[in-house]
Amino acid sequence: MTRLIASATESDAAFRAIAEAATTLLKAKTAYVWVDEGGETLREGGSFWAEPELAGRIVRTTPVPRSGSIAGAVLASRQPESIEDVQRDPRWRQDIRTTRSSTTGSSIPAPCFSRSPSHQTG
Repeated sequence: MTRLIASATESDAAFRAIAEAATTLLKAKTAYVWVDEGGETLREGGSFWAEPELAGRIVRTTPVPRSGSIAGAVLASRQPESIEDVQRDPRWRQDIRTTRSSTTGSSIPAPCFSRSPSHQTG
């Protein structure tokens, strides 16, 4: 994973490499890296989908709110969570719940921090 990140020349490429490594290591369907740029929302820095219909493609989402979202809560607490069924978690995004991620079950969101205080990821 370190080699993937170190070889990336742009932050979005590094974030996608992190998402791909997390998906592979955890045998997950997908992984996202959300970036905190100090506003009201977190933007997607990178994602990786292992499901056959989206495998390897870049699938962009809309920003998630810092307040009231799983990613925002994990970033604020600075602690990872283990969520058995995100579909039942009130912080899970409704638009995702009813569209392409309707099969999403468990989730392990974890905060990641860069040395730059102005850019945090989760």
